[in-house]
Amino acid sequence: MVNAKDPFPYSHQMVNAKDPFPYSQGVSSTDIQSYVPVVEQAIGALLDSLIQRRAETISVAGIYPIGCSATYLTVFQQDLGPKTGCVEWVNDLARRHNLQLQLELNRLRRTHRHSKISYADYYGPMMHLYKHPGTFGVREKLAACCGGEGPYNFSLSISCGSPGSSLCSDPSSYAG
Repeated sequence: MVNAKDPFPYSHQMVNAKDPFPYSQGVSSTDIQSYVPVVEQAIGALLDSLIQRRAETISVAGIYPIGCSATYLTVFQQDLGPKTGCVEWVNDLARRHNLQLQLELNRLRRTHRHSKISYADYYGPMMHLYKHPGTFGVREKLAACCGGEGPYNFSLSISCGSPGSSLCSDPSSYAG
């Protein structure tokens, strides 16, 4: 939130590219992959704009392994990885996005040496959890704790908290 009394209201901003890719509009994986450069350019332009408005410290979060989310597992039920059970091509897309994002951040760091631009890696720690769920006390690494019917407790037509949705009894045992 921007404080109107702050002379430098954009001095610290958090940018989170949680999931910039569509998953249910019938878009092919090839088309989705073509969005990566466009998304990175848009993020770069946003960050450049914040820096022009005197942002000095910016934290940018990468994407977690979205191919392990109940949403993507429900929509794309093929190409599941043997170690994780996640949709491999979607995770490849997330890794590609994160790599391109880091390259864009490096470009911005060179251009704006006075700004502190940090990158938060969500992908690595979350993938470790998906590969070693027992280490963290997780019993359900892919199913959603709250949602609808289906193998991943997720439905595109029943959102969490709506009538007909279900809720797990132990949220700490779920990764998603």
